[in-house]
Amino acid sequence: MSPERKNVLLVLYLLGFAILTAALYVYPVLAVIMLFGYPSGAMLFGYLTGDAIRAFLAGTFSYVFLLLLILFSPGFATYPMDMAYLLRFSGYHLILPLCLGLIGWMASKKESLPRILALPLAALWILLFLSGIS
Repeated sequence: MSPERKNVLLVLYLLGFAILTAALYVYPVLAVIMLFGYPSGAMLFGYLTGDAIRAFLAGTFSYVFLLLLILFSPGFATYPMDMAYLLRFSGYHLILPLCLGLIGWMASKKESLPRILALPLAALWILLFLSGIS
């Protein structure tokens, strides 16, 4: 696959997650699809392109749209925040996109071991994401 096609695929991938996140604001039922869509999308992008850098970027930047939705939601501004809460929030939402990037990076490798290890890491990402819902 040519680099131009990989770039177009990256932009379409990120645009798809931006649209799904915007639709999530209107239809909260899409959260179930998004829950499994993040790790499976990162794995699929890495597997199809075979490009480790773009797969890491796709996994990492796809989560940014959800983070923007959280930050601009009306309930977030009214939540009482102290320094400990902000540190937990930023640490939690820093680990999740980096983990998605790692899933995409591992899925882009040609060897079978990193691809196999991307599956339990995706399950761990889902469990970690669900543990942060309050």
